[in-house]
Amino acid sequence: MDLLNPQSMAAWSDSAEWSGQGLRRSVFYFASRGNLLYGSMYEAEAPSIGLGLAISPSWGFEVTSQQNLAHALAIRIARLGGAALVFHPPGHGDSQGDPEALSMDALVAATTDAVAEGSARAPAFAWALAGVRLGAAVAALAAGRAGTDLALAIQPAFDPMAFFGQLQLAAHRTALVGGTTTSMVFGHALPQQLIDSANQADLGAALSSLEGTRAVVRFERPSDVCIPDGFEDLVVRGEWSPRGIANGALVERASVWLGEQRIGEMR
Repeated sequence: MDLLNPQSMAAWSDSAEWSGQGLRRSVFYFASRGNLLYGSMYEAEAPSIGLGLAISPSWGFEVTSQQNLAHALAIRIARLGGAALVFHPPGHGDSQGDPEALSMDALVAATTDAVAEGSARAPAFAWALAGVRLGAAVAALAAGRAGTDLALAIQPAFDPMAFFGQLQLAAHRTALVGGTTTSMVFGHALPQQLIDSANQADLGAALSSLEGTRAVVRFERPSDVCIPDGFEDLVVRGEWSPRGIANGALVERASVWLGEQRIGEMR
């Protein structure tokens, strides 16, 4: 399908909305730095809380392996009476973009644009950010630019360099790394400019500038997850799996916490 063709876009729109069981779901593309990014939004038909949450995904194969987690969380938020937006970052999934041209700033811009898209489509909600793994670091960097806060960090990787280093080590162990300027990490290009931009990102300043109610939701293992100042530490029994195994426990704990906080007032 040629997404830039008006007739194709009209045909896509005919199948892009669904309502039922008190929820409304829409799928669409939104613009970010010249690329069209895939978005999927869940919204309560009868809103009862003011929270809209844009969920910033991780990177590489974790974008795919954590999709069920992101969609499950979005559905739970909608059932609480709010709204949530799941999206694919540039060069991943159904989004446009060159994976080898990716940088932290491009990921931050995509997350910022996702917040703007959610707010434009559902302006009755006060939009905040959640982040999964590397997406938590991206969301922290995007919060100030988007004019919002990072409310929820799910099994966060607030040290991007350590995150990429662990993935590269795991890929080396399974003999899946090749190339020089660009490495392939479990089938995903890891360009040097992404590593360099991650190294230059000032996560400390971004995290210290957050002001709202916020929490980390994580498994008890591994125990070395960074819990920044100002984050409530919500621990779930079990062990984190990058393959997405048993991550429903994280969704359950996160959604209960969000319901307790009632973040955002209805406008």
